[in-house]
Amino acid sequence: MTKTELFALYERSYVHEVEVRDKINSRLQTPMTIIVALIGVIAFLMQNYEIESFKMAADHVMFLFFLSVSAIALVLAVYYFIRSWWNNPYWFLPAPVETANYRRELEETYAGYDNADELVDRYSGEYVEQKYIEYASWNAKVNDNRSAYLHRCNAVIVLAVVMLFVAFLIFYFSGFDKTRVRKAQEVYIERPVPVRVVK
Repeated sequence: MTKTELFALYERSYVHEVEVRDKINSRLQTPMTIIVALIGVIAFLMQNYEIESFKMAADHVMFLFFLSVSAIALVLAVYYFIRSWWNNPYWFLPAPVETANYRRELEETYAGYDNADELVDRYSGEYVEQKYIEYASWNAKVNDNRSAYLHRCNAVIVLAVVMLFVAFLIFYFSGFDKTRVRKAQEVYIERPVPVRVVK
């Protein structure tokens, strides 16, 4: 591989990792939507669970077990989501003015040399090439970490959905919904009720 081909490879690698960053950002929208929806379902089940009717019966224990597992999985999903979304610094090429300033310094440094133009071209090219190598490597590492956290986030979201679905089935078929539970009505007699005997 020639030096020019290697330079083109490093440049493509750098651009590729920046594009992967944008793809990961767009992939994060789906888990966020699902997490918000699952929080809503868990809140609905907890709000409408008739806690006064709790007994150590199998259906109550199973409902609370599956609801708890789904809540724990959801907490893990939020943690992995945050790790994938936040605090992942990327390195970008220096601003063009910095590269131009560096080239100017090289021109001043090698001004007295016979092959000054050749040296300036060589070292400024190496400067840019080194930045491509260093920044593409760093960004690849960051993208790998973010992808791993996103994968874990998706895995625990699947677990949370399955556990929540089972909890919802128990909730629905066991009649735990306090809006559907009929409470005994109390009747107060404030004065004597006249009783007539009909013959």
